[in-house]
Amino acid sequence: MDDSSGVLFEFMDEKISVRDLILILGGLFLLYKSVVEIHAQMEPPVDDNATGKVFSSFGMVIAQIAVIDIVFSLDSVITAIGMVNNQP
Repeated sequence: MDDSSGVLFEFMDEKISVRDLILILGGLFLLYKSVVEIHAQMEPPVDDNATGKVFSSFGMVIAQIAVIDIVFSLDSVITAIGMVNNQP
């Protein structure tokens, strides 16, 4: 298998492919979501009169769940393909 077949560009002497971009973007998305969730838990409410309840639209909740599912699915598929390619 030729290593240069799926290379999009090189960055700091590393060859970056579509697979690498998907992994990087998925990882960045997961880091972003975790930081936002931790920040929301750690920050005190801004308004003293606020009850602390936040209502999200049903569509936005479904969209976030779908995106997270897609990221985890792609990560699992790419990992499985990588494991199969490394079999003796």
